[in-house]
Amino acid sequence: DADEIKSTLVLRDAEIEHLSHPIRKALAMEFVLKNTRISCDCRDIFPNVNAIDRPINTAITSRWQREVLGTIVAEAGRERAYFEKMGMAAIYPDYDHSLPVWEKIFELGFLGILENSERIRASRPRNQEENDFFEGIRLTYSAVLAFIDRLTELAERTRGSEMMAAALKNIRSNPPKTFYEALLVSYLYFIISEHIDVL
Repeated sequence: DADEIKSTLVLRDAEIEHLSHPIRKALAMEFVLKNTRISCDCRDIFPNVNAIDRPINTAITSRWQREVLGTIVAEAGRERAYFEKMGMAAIYPDYDHSLPVWEKIFELGFLGILENSERIRASRPRNQEENDFFEGIRLTYSAVLAFIDRLTELAERTRGSEMMAAALKNIRSNPPKTFYEALLVSYLYFIISEHIDVL
């Protein structure tokens, strides 16, 4: 369940604190996508994903945010706390909102985004921070592809969900070809980025 996933994320992250944030976050994503509950119902054209309470944010990145406010920009953190205490404003670093480049997502698909990132990664020498950034992308998108495989297998076993299974199978390795496949890509991107990860 969600609480168990969060508590396990905290324990796992403590074991890999020596790694960079992009890699730690990607490994957390991989764990959640492997372990979150999923279901499929022939009366619904979308699979159900049971990780809508932002487990990675709750277990890991919220701590990093507190570290930033408490040490790196401590004065800003104190001012923020004062404004909130006085009821003047609610201020926080906003990692909840992003604007995907949908044209690229629909043009490349999930596997294409991973392959494009790896091409860029291989195109020039990188320092450790840059390499960790690209490794985080590789780990995250590999986890997303494995998650789509999980969803596909479940849809294939669910009578009446053949259309969903076929669409999931296609978007796993290709850009979406139909309006329904584009909706599935949008749905999965939204669930993963907003409700599991919080970009």
